[in-house]
Amino acid sequence: MNILCYSTLLVLLALQASGSSQDKPKFYKGRQVAQTMHYMGAPWLVRESRQRQEDCTTLLRVLDVKPGQVVCDMGCGNGFYALPMAEKVGPKGKVIAVDIQKQMLSLLKLRAEKEGLGDRIELVLGTVSDPRLPANSVDLILLVDVYHEFSHPEEMLAAMRRSLRPGGRIALVEFRTEDPNVPIKRLHKMSKRQMLRELVSNGFRLVDQFDGLPWQHVMFFERQRADADKLDVAVRNGLGRATDFLRSIAVHGGYAGIYSLDLKQRYGEALYEKATPDEIWIQPPGTPSVAEVMLRAFRLTGEDRYFRGAWDAGLALAWGQRESGGWDHRANLSALDTSALYPERGRGRGTLDDNISQGALTSLIELDDVMEARWLTAAIRLGLDFVLDSQFENGAWPQWYPLRGGYHDYYTFNDNTINDCIRVAHLAHARYGREDCVVAALAGGDFVLASQLPAPQGGWAQQYSHDLRPAKARSFEPAGVCSAVTARNLRTLLDLHLATGQPRFLRAFAAADKWLTRSQLPGGQWARFYELKTNKPIYGDRDGRVHYDLAEISEERRNGYSWQSSYGIEAVRRDYRLLSKLGAAGYRARLVPTESLAELRPVVKKLLAELDSKGRWLRDGRIHVGDYVRNARLLCDFLAVPRH
Repeated sequence: MNILCYSTLLVLLALQASGSSQDKPKFYKGRQVAQTMHYMGAPWLVRESRQRQEDCTTLLRVLDVKPGQVVCDMGCGNGFYALPMAEKVGPKGKVIAVDIQKQMLSLLKLRAEKEGLGDRIELVLGTVSDPRLPANSVDLILLVDVYHEFSHPEEMLAAMRRSLRPGGRIALVEFRTEDPNVPIKRLHKMSKRQMLRELVSNGFRLVDQFDGLPWQHVMFFERQRADADKLDVAVRNGLGRATDFLRSIAVHGGYAGIYSLDLKQRYGEALYEKATPDEIWIQPPGTPSVAEVMLRAFRLTGEDRYFRGAWDAGLALAWGQRESGGWDHRANLSALDTSALYPERGRGRGTLDDNISQGALTSLIELDDVMEARWLTAAIRLGLDFVLDSQFENGAWPQWYPLRGGYHDYYTFNDNTINDCIRVAHLAHARYGREDCVVAALAGGDFVLASQLPAPQGGWAQQYSHDLRPAKARSFEPAGVCSAVTARNLRTLLDLHLATGQPRFLRAFAAADKWLTRSQLPGGQWARFYELKTNKPIYGDRDGRVHYDLAEISEERRNGYSWQSSYGIEAVRRDYRLLSKLGAAGYRARLVPTESLAELRPVVKKLLAELDSKGRWLRDGRIHVGDYVRNARLLCDFLAVPRH
């Protein structure tokens, strides 16, 4: 019997066994609650094909059950997972097996005694509203394809919250609604969106997830503090008001960069870039940044306003994508049709400058984690093809693609071009398992190594000509060794080492560190550019000449470009030394958030005080989308701090 037919049989059996609470369909937060599986269907739980269909071995590995732990198999059935978890907790641990059908518990008892594990498993006959778990005692509660059958989800979630010890987790495993190829009736599936909506609103926070099972989502939640204080409430309200206002000024779901107070004037990155009524801005912090912030807010709050805002912004990005697969700084969405299955894309080049195409693509990949749409899948595939097609054979990337001539075709590190391409390629490999993407990321890392300049100037240039020589770009950007690029390249190599374990990505550090040490300015900062061979700090101007004194260049260029700064150099040097001392595992263990509620409270109070009655943060008499992105991120940081 195939799974679809068997699922139908189970529903019929459930109708026979269900109590009065399930005589009529019940809905929770827009989802119809499924009927409980009858104990007569227990053989299906231990079918021979289950391992192949669901990869149960991998799920057990991901759960990471430790000896001595107290774990709960909620809706345990006849013990398919309870028995192997009992082996993992060992003689000093315990599995609490909960079910609402005593017949299921009887079947589990027989199996446990046969395996010699009966003394490690405590059988609990729960009710539809109370699992009867001990308070503050459980390390892990596993719910495999059972939560969607809870007739009283709020009561059950509240009881499970009380049972978790600090740091304890719920592992929610459900068949994917988003995947039509999963051969289970829709009533017995759940989407990530729905899981987040229900768990977060009941006092949990998403802390991890795993997407490697054939048919199921795996999402891990920890409890949040039940009694939100006044500032928690104020932050949620303020973030909601700011988001509602921003969504009210969206154009086809997307955003410009700057708005006049009357909304009649719209601009891009700056006031010299006017936007037409149908244009949105892609360049950060434009529409992709807004989409990512709203998606994060949805993960933290479960509120649909953020999901809708992120969806609309993602759709705008898909329609703003070029036929080549990339994006330009801005996009005209006058042709957007929300009823169309696929966007109508315009012709033209895409740019890899300023994280424009990479940032848009990253946002879509993040949205794909909780959304399912044909236009989204198509846009991601086209965008990844663009990134791969634009890569040179030596692993580098240009500033624009298809190539347009001049310095735009050079091998470009300026504005993180190559670094962002490596990052998004590696992200695609991690999310989708695409081997061509990891090959591209590693080739990019090899180019970083190959383009390092020889000692004693062991840094990198902003861009290289096709014979791999440092090259000038705009009139005020001379060829030279660039401290900012050097710091970013070291960061990229460090990340590649952590991702791959390959030590070759660390070999560039010693020469670069020596050059940075001898190039530091007396005030503790670094010049952006150093002359080749002489290593003198150099500065450029619109006249194309090289200057050795910053005071010599025009005021417009002196104030409109970063000529001297710290460029994150000390941070990346510190991380390299920490990695050398602790090793990869020790280094990762140190990568924990350092901000606390105490540190964030005065910051968010100030942000909330600056939010006006309409939900706007104003600067210089205008509305800046970048201010929303920055401030909303900080409010999300506050909400993300654990409250146990």
